[in-house]
Amino acid sequence: MRISIKNTGHDYLGRSSSPNSLAIWTANLKNMAYKADFTAYKCPASSGHNIGIVGAGVVGSEAVAFFNKYGMDVTAGQCPSVGIAGGYAQGGGHSIYGPSYGLMADQAVEMDVIIPSGIFLTINACNSADLFWALRGGGGSTFAVVINYKFQLHPSSRQISLSSIRATFPPPPSGKPSSSPNLRALYTFLATNQPLWSANKIAGYYFLSPTSAEIYHVLPTGPNPPTTLQNLTTSPLHTLLSSLQDTTILESSTTSYQNQTAFYAAASPIQAKHGAVGLSISLSSRLIPTSLFSPRTRQTRLVESFLAALDTTVSPTNSTAAAQLKVELGIYATTPVSTPDVSGETAVNPAWRRGMWHVVGAGGWVQGMSPAAVLSTQNAVRRMMEPIIQLVGSVDDSHGESWVSRGGRGGRGKKRVGLGEGRKRPSRGYAYVNEGDVMEGEWREVFYGRLYERLLAVKRRWDKNGVLGCWKCVGWRDGQEEE
Repeated sequence: MRISIKNTGHDYLGRSSSPNSLAIWTANLKNMAYKADFTAYKCPASSGHNIGIVGAGVVGSEAVAFFNKYGMDVTAGQCPSVGIAGGYAQGGGHSIYGPSYGLMADQAVEMDVIIPSGIFLTINACNSADLFWALRGGGGSTFAVVINYKFQLHPSSRQISLSSIRATFPPPPSGKPSSSPNLRALYTFLATNQPLWSANKIAGYYFLSPTSAEIYHVLPTGPNPPTTLQNLTTSPLHTLLSSLQDTTILESSTTSYQNQTAFYAAASPIQAKHGAVGLSISLSSRLIPTSLFSPRTRQTRLVESFLAALDTTVSPTNSTAAAQLKVELGIYATTPVSTPDVSGETAVNPAWRRGMWHVVGAGGWVQGMSPAAVLSTQNAVRRMMEPIIQLVGSVDDSHGESWVSRGGRGGRGKKRVGLGEGRKRPSRGYAYVNEGDVMEGEWREVFYGRLYERLLAVKRRWDKNGVLGCWKCVGWRDGQEEE
């Protein structure tokens, strides 16, 4: 009997369910505790201060409300109903704190788990270290069942600042977004300034369409977040928009909140608009490497790829903005580019550390829509992302990393190779395992990067009989574990 693991079910790839399996639901494990002084299990190096302990079913809003009472912030995502210890943390977990503290997987200090043989273990950097490593970014639902998650909290800055820019402009006369000088100027401005914003630990969320722009920046840390945001984001963007022809600025503001709970409440309308629930969602995503932000020639290619992506959203039979397909292209500047994992303590795809943007194409449909309409939406998302995927796939951002080429059955005969020989880096870039395309072709390389072989070895050690399995998780092959 195969087993599937479900926490809150926020999984775009459907990995929290599996046909002909016994489902373990962890959503009711709601315990929470704050440890000002924490002693790790048989691992002095992992002991520390300001540690949060949550049951696997605790969601973001619950964790934020609980730990904020102790003056602590949580590296939880923007969707308040996502269970932070499930696939979110185990797959990486990006948030407004990515530029400051890294991903949620970076915060883990210890976990209580049940392994596929039914044994309860407490794992950390000293005990079952390989399993602990794999559960810090290698993906959920395939290595073990996490019961308790213990992670680093961060003292609140008491001043989380949000910069909000919203504007509209008419569609270009040709109807093609790529001919819009306003869109070109905005994408160029974002790409030019992103290195500066990332260096100042500013997170960003950018949503541009043929006729509108919504640009949000968040700075949750630092000595003076509102002034920093006003000077580096709000004011320069307002100046740019004021110079663009026929542009109406709907909002240009910088607002500060006393704690994470207040920020969550204020930002919930933004999250609800761009992260809607109650829909079936089709996603495609890519991590945009820092190497595409300079020199100017590469930056220009990056801008052109986004304009080409938006061109695909306009109906060929009616090129007006009103006829654009119901898909969205979002840019999330929430990567841990400023928080390197030099020692390789996590199993997060290394492309996260080299990425400056996490770009997501999304489209949705509701129950009752025809299969043809659903397929049309899915194809529209993939068509929109294709120019961006082709660009990032053409760039070697590996920085000399080695790959392991599988040889023979089960990986026997593998050899370590450079990028110029054997099975090279994926030809279509890298993507976040939790927000990728359900039909991703080179999924091993795209989702897990050069770490897949090591993750597979951990999987085989701890789940010899293939009890746990999920769609395109480590070890998956046509619904069965890899032989």
